[in-house]
Amino acid sequence: MWNRMLNRIAVAVVALAVGAVFASPAEAQIPGDQPGAQEVPEIPQEDLETFADIYIDVDEVRQDLEMRMGAADSPEEAQQIQQEANELMTGIVEEHGMTVERYTEITEVLNADPEQHQEFVEILEQRSGLL
Repeated sequence: MWNRMLNRIAVAVVALAVGAVFASPAEAQIPGDQPGAQEVPEIPQEDLETFADIYIDVDEVRQDLEMRMGAADSPEEAQQIQQEANELMTGIVEEHGMTVERYTEITEVLNADPEQHQEFVEILEQRSGLL
């Protein structure tokens, strides 16, 4: 029971830190579907490539986090692991020359624009063979 709860926390932390980049286009909120919706900005190719590199690096942290959260002996230890993971993920984003705010903006655009999302997925596949 305890391990299952920790795993759920780990997944939630990672989802918040990384963003829901792989939401299906049907789930994404498409501009124009709502009155007064604004057009989605175009993400420069360089930013998409940097985002993909960050995503790959953060995924490694996520995998480590899941293992460590599963082995945590207490809620306090789980919270410490979560804090460390957040700091690591923030550091990864910044090491790639991007702010957390920009990373979040790109995540939101990818969730809202199926075409740019597909372009990101193609870059990710090319760089990592992940998908």
